[in-house]
Amino acid sequence: MRTQRRVFEKLSETTKVELTTEKIELSADDLKKFVKEFNSFLKKNKNSLKEIQNASKVIKEAKKSNDEGYSLISSAVSTARKVKKIAKDLGVNYTDIPVVKEYLDVKAKLMEFNVKVAKELPYKL
Repeated sequence: MRTQRRVFEKLSETTKVELTTEKIELSADDLKKFVKEFNSFLKKNKNSLKEIQNASKVIKEAKKSNDEGYSLISSAVSTARKVKKIAKDLGVNYTDIPVVKEYLDVKAKLMEFNVKVAKELPYKL
């Protein structure tokens, strides 16, 4: 009985080792598939990162330009208010001043430009 038990134990150990080896081989085959898929993905998308970085740079530059435009408008509005007050004090119609007409026209164009740029930005930076 004791011998039979030892034989069964040895057979059991051998079977466990064989099953473990088969499981490892199956898992290794699965990893090989992933390695192949990873390499294929990287090859197919190798330029994507560079393109994304370039697009990000363009977006940041657009945001910076847009901010500068709004800053210009803000500074100009302050100066325009001073001119309007002085014109009022002198009894001159503010919109009759030639540079004011030009300022209002260009300001409207800049504001329209900034609004269009802001709408195209994908998110706040």
